[in-house]
Amino acid sequence: MVFVYRGAGKNQRNSKDPVQRNCMKFACAIQVCLSKNGSNETKCQDYIKAWKDCREQVINSLNDDERNIYLQERKP
Repeated sequence: MVFVYRGAGKNQRNSKDPVQRNCMKFACAIQVCLSKNGSNETKCQDYIKAWKDCREQVINSLNDDERNIYLQERKP
């Protein structure tokens, strides 16, 4: 699995997505790590874990209705 950040670029700060808004620095750190390590994810596991932890914290901080909407919007 290759991590590809699909943020809103310059509009990131205005993003309604709470994970993108709050975890952008972790996503960017993953991209830098992957670039420096030839896209070798095994060398970037600490950054990936930090992003996943941030995502989990943000989702858990949402109230039940917000969390349900957020998760429903992301179903494939």
